[in-house]
Amino acid sequence: MPAIIHASFLRTGGVSALPYETLNVGENVADDPQSVQENIRRCLHILSLSQLAKMNQVHGKKVCAVSKAGDYECDALISNEPQLALMVRHADCQPGLLYDPVTESIGAVHAGWKGLTQNIYQETIVAMKAAFDVDPKNLRAWIGPSLGPEHSEFLNYEEEFPEHLHKFLLPQRHMDLRAIGKQQLIEAGILEENIEVSPLCTYEEPGKCFSYRRDGVTGRHGTIIALKGE
Repeated sequence: MPAIIHASFLRTGGVSALPYETLNVGENVADDPQSVQENIRRCLHILSLSQLAKMNQVHGKKVCAVSKAGDYECDALISNEPQLALMVRHADCQPGLLYDPVTESIGAVHAGWKGLTQNIYQETIVAMKAAFDVDPKNLRAWIGPSLGPEHSEFLNYEEEFPEHLHKFLLPQRHMDLRAIGKQQLIEAGILEENIEVSPLCTYEEPGKCFSYRRDGVTGRHGTIIALKGE
């Protein structure tokens, strides 16, 4: 049995009003703060967790190793502390979860297109090696609901993406961000058979998902991972 608790929450089941209906966990949008806190509480309650480490995400590549609840300025969290939930907040960006069953350590990654251009996945895995002596071949990885390639148009991709990522360009100047994320995980040492990518496109599912690309003003999903502990 995997010794982790993990979930990616979609947009239903919360208390937020339009245009953040209903399970918005984003604190940096113009939603009512009390509604956001209630939504976060509901997510944790469903998973039987109470301690939460969350990121003030900046679309960079900083990784924080954490052992207690709090707010951290970064785009990835890693931990080996049981019962401590790590949360990614996202609309179209990729939530990435990492788990090493050998060292009992976990990671939660916010991988937007800017993070992908900085290889945030590799940065996170390097940090897990340093902090917990992780061997990437033992890692399990999951990329959650995110923007699908059919809706990932980048008119200025030449300036926004380094040249080595241009091979992921699709017709009509669309970038396959999921393929970039998976390839970066593989290049960081994770076995392909240990990587799972959600097919759910946030843009295409307005009833289920928030999407910044689709709506502009919108909420944020919460994706959480924690070690079960004893």
